[in-house]
Amino acid sequence: MRITLYLLRDKAVLAKQTLRNHELYVEQRLVDPAEDVTGWLLFVRKSVEHRPNWFEHLQPIMMQEDAQRVTTKSAGAVLLVQAHGRLFAVTFGTGFHAVDAALLEPDFGLRVAANCIDYDGLTLADARGLGKGKRNATSRLAQPGEMFALGLLTDEEWIRQFGGEVNIPGFAKSAKGADALQLNIDDFNLFDLSAKLRQALDLYEAETYRAIFPFLDYFRRESDKETIKKLDGLMAESMRARDPEIGFALPDEFDLVADRYVLSRYRKHVLLAELRTEDVYAAIDEVNGWRDPLNSIKVVALDLDGNEVRPKEPLRKYVVGAARLEVDGGHRDYATTAGQWFRVDLEYAEIVDRYLQDNVPDVTDQLDLPKWDDDFLKANVEGKYGEDRYNRYSCDQLGHGLLDRDFYRGRAGEQVEICDQLTPAKQLVCVKRMDGSDKMSHLFQQGSVSASLIMTNDAYRAKLMAKLRELVADAEFGNATEWTIVYAVATSKGGNLKDIMPFFSRAALRMHSIAIKATGIKVAVAKIDR
Repeated sequence: MRITLYLLRDKAVLAKQTLRNHELYVEQRLVDPAEDVTGWLLFVRKSVEHRPNWFEHLQPIMMQEDAQRVTTKSAGAVLLVQAHGRLFAVTFGTGFHAVDAALLEPDFGLRVAANCIDYDGLTLADARGLGKGKRNATSRLAQPGEMFALGLLTDEEWIRQFGGEVNIPGFAKSAKGADALQLNIDDFNLFDLSAKLRQALDLYEAETYRAIFPFLDYFRRESDKETIKKLDGLMAESMRARDPEIGFALPDEFDLVADRYVLSRYRKHVLLAELRTEDVYAAIDEVNGWRDPLNSIKVVALDLDGNEVRPKEPLRKYVVGAARLEVDGGHRDYATTAGQWFRVDLEYAEIVDRYLQDNVPDVTDQLDLPKWDDDFLKANVEGKYGEDRYNRYSCDQLGHGLLDRDFYRGRAGEQVEICDQLTPAKQLVCVKRMDGSDKMSHLFQQGSVSASLIMTNDAYRAKLMAKLRELVADAEFGNATEWTIVYAVATSKGGNLKDIMPFFSRAALRMHSIAIKATGIKVAVAKIDR
């Protein structure tokens, strides 16, 4: 049997009014619970069969007798259970829609799962990227395995759901959790629910997970209302400025797919097939919603049948972005996704910054790259786009080898750019403007992929050496430590590059730097003034 559990906050009460849209649910009479259960109430929502919306398109080509059979229905139930001084909700079918997110203890299921699964017993994880352009992905393993096999980017992703084989005899066969906890249990009887809730509550309160899954605390949900209000204000301000770095995505209900979205304000509404940033901004224009875009704009996600994947919710539930607050003379970084604000753990931020300080030198002065002046480059340098013109100009001025868009082409369509500029001193310079975290992540990935191929692919290394010998005729590859991947970032911001780089870019730089240094190749950064 699979049971789905939620732990409710103290303000929730054992009553029908605790449910969302409670008027749609009918209370069912129950037998008395076990002695250690203070009380339980069951509420069921029944739905009559109806024709799916897509049926009208198929009916003309169907035999009449078969057409009569095409119907769909859904039903759900919620069992509220008072036990061990806490209130729990157990949901069945579509009953999870009735659970009010404002009443949930966040990460209840995640904490329980992390505390009852071994490092090598994982089967799935759901990750949400903290920034536009970052992936949202569910990783699954056919057989239980270790963390690395899931391919998680724990430095820049919120691990929203965790699952695997349970290591506690008698608790469950397997568990997965986010806010909700799902347990697979053999021969389970709801009269035994109290003992299961006691075990789950004890596991929720334990902190043993930190020894093997420390990254679960890298990004912590912000609960302070005043801080959230300030962050919402900054996000709304950025949206009004039509910040292209803000994204929009379906909140984190698992195994749900939306076919289209309805954005509305009062009686005006706009239908969107996708939540592209520019389309969402245009929809806000159309419904005149810029005064309070996060709350006045409502979104309904629909499936192919026109049924609600998620009920009507404010746009803030769909926003993906980042913000920085000034705190006590310094700053703190935050990110939002799925309607939640997250603060970057200060200890983790210190780990990131200390690594960059100790392992990634700044070679701005030594490399002395020319200024990136778009007007000058357009007037004086041939090229299809800004980066193309800059790399041509820089290579011409400094005597570097130009490798921008000069791809290594391997088997099965493999196409890799070694770097943008190659110096006689064996520096592979990868160039990008600081135009957003997604572009910066691409830059860092370019360097780590190139470093790996240099050390593992003879043909790739041969192409690199051919270019180097155009600069230094008798050049030899030598040792890996003689080579350096240099991330050259163009920005008009003042200050040290590592200080002005957004946190999630710094985290990505650390992650890729670790991968590069594992090959023996060094890593450095350089600032390009704009």
